[in-house]
Amino acid sequence: MKLINRALVFSLLSLFLSLTSFGQKGYEIKVKLSNYSQEKLILGFQLGDKSYIKDSAMVDKNGWFTFENKETSLDPGVYIVLMKPDNQYFQILIDDNDQHFSFEADGKEPLKTLKTKGSNQNNQFYEYLRFLDKKRVDAEGLKKLTGPENSESVKKKAEDELEKINKDVRKYQDELCLKNQNTLMAALIKGSQDIEVPEFKNLPDSLNKIARYYYFKNHYFDNIELTNKKLLKTNVLFQKVDYYVQKLCVQHPDTISAGVNRILNLMHPNEDIFKFYLIHFLNYYAKSNIVGFDAVYVNIVENFYAKGLAPWTEKDQLDKIMKEARQLKPILIGKQAPNIKMFKEDGSTISLYDVQSDFVILLFWNPDCGHCKKEMPQVVSMEKKYKDRGVKIFSVCTALRDKVSTCWDFVKEKEMQDFLNVVDPDVSSGYYSMYKVQQTPMTFILDRNKKIISKRISPEQLEEVMDHFVTEKEREMK
Repeated sequence: MKLINRALVFSLLSLFLSLTSFGQKGYEIKVKLSNYSQEKLILGFQLGDKSYIKDSAMVDKNGWFTFENKETSLDPGVYIVLMKPDNQYFQILIDDNDQHFSFEADGKEPLKTLKTKGSNQNNQFYEYLRFLDKKRVDAEGLKKLTGPENSESVKKKAEDELEKINKDVRKYQDELCLKNQNTLMAALIKGSQDIEVPEFKNLPDSLNKIARYYYFKNHYFDNIELTNKKLLKTNVLFQKVDYYVQKLCVQHPDTISAGVNRILNLMHPNEDIFKFYLIHFLNYYAKSNIVGFDAVYVNIVENFYAKGLAPWTEKDQLDKIMKEARQLKPILIGKQAPNIKMFKEDGSTISLYDVQSDFVILLFWNPDCGHCKKEMPQVVSMEKKYKDRGVKIFSVCTALRDKVSTCWDFVKEKEMQDFLNVVDPDVSSGYYSMYKVQQTPMTFILDRNKKIISKRISPEQLEEVMDHFVTEKEREMK
């Protein structure tokens, strides 16, 4: 992982506007665009990784579009000016007291041409964007000189020039933020900066890299205010948070849970930001198809919703969220699988814990399930390959009552006789809710002690997963 981006941060974040106008209610944003022939403009905003429409305006006889509301102000943030019909857009910045202004621009080249009236902050920011654009062009030319086809002296000179550009950009950013403290512009620029990571020269190279990684991760949010409401409707905050969770956190449920908890606890003093990201994380991990990531969902519920930290949630919805977490917790990876007693074809009983094998695949299926019909041959093939290497399948047919006879027909048809085939016609074992059998086929992989080591593996992936577990087990026993 590249801890410090030595290249310029030329994200050309956006085209931004703002105006200092104290004591005015609502907002009025006047826009005149040359090289734009349509009669309508759209004003939207960014929230998380999505954009939403806020307002629209029709052109008047003088060529002006006016977005306005005389009573309600806009939340600060990054707003999108969307141009029809091809949906080209640029972005403007709106601050708390900067909501009454006008600007003119060439619709084809807003970065180079946009000028505002009454918005000193915005004019400064456009100077900064143009400065970045020029430095980007310079840097791209220098990068071409650092390729392997050039001599060492040429590459060294180019790298030195690139480093100088980096320092010039950082100096410009720092001075601009210092002169414009407490503005959205300053928060955006500061928030987009990477932190400076020390070299730890006293450590050997291998430990140096590890130390720098942990320093970068621990100080990752030093330059961004996670409680600054001005950043909520910007892509800078979302991208920063998303990179931390998806890239800096090892993609393991425990590590991700710790990372999510850290972010939410830092955000908690600001209710609006905390609310948005708490709901975002809950929904994201509720829908995740990655094996084991339901543990992150349970963590969020237990550490935030169960502790009364989401008071905006309706009681019925909160009850559903809590119930889901309670059902998921006993069947998370690493938990002891709940025991269930089932019936074999001859009417005798057998429990899951009666099965003694290095690995037990708990398989739920239904004879009317189209996926089961299509995919069961792959499970049969896998079982034949690994049955002599410590793998057994506890095969639960989920058909009920008078449909149970179809289970045994299916077993014969698909040649599943080597499985431990069982049923529970009245669901007296409670397996349906115990294992949240909401669809079939569904699998849980258990070790010899009936600890869940994986789950919800598709039949297509089952052989690959079992090969990994069996091979690791055999290697340990050598």
